[in-house]
Amino acid sequence: MKSQIEIMGLAVIIILVAVGFFFIISFKLNKPQIDHVQTLRDNQFAQQYVTSLVKTNTQCGFTITELMQDCAVFHNINCTVDSCTYLNRTLEVIANKTLLNWSYTYNLSINELHLEFQNPQRNCTATMPRAAQGFELITLYGLGDVMITLDVCK
Repeated sequence: MKSQIEIMGLAVIIILVAVGFFFIISFKLNKPQIDHVQTLRDNQFAQQYVTSLVKTNTQCGFTITELMQDCAVFHNINCTVDSCTYLNRTLEVIANKTLLNWSYTYNLSINELHLEFQNPQRNCTATMPRAAQGFELITLYGLGDVMITLDVCK
């Protein structure tokens, strides 16, 4: 009789352990899988886009970096309009022909110049989860820095 009770207790313990494993496995399987390769691609895209963007030569003969520096401090460049206006127009055209055309939800901003470009159909707001971020810090030769940032939202 005593051995039967021990066997029943052992059986109950085995059943409880099996049910516990079942719950653990079911929660692990229901957890959304993170695609690390896609995350890496997104991060590389955002960073490489910004890096390429600041090195881009404009039709006026200056790079985006030079226009940003001039707009922030010097105000010497004149490309039929002042450097800030020309930079704003140029970045809007580039963003529309690339990020918007590729259907990205994005926010491209230059902090010190208060310039911001977004997908007009789908804004990338501060509350949205980010898929990637790329940025470049442009020096103003001892007068501070200007940061250009690309946020790509999911």
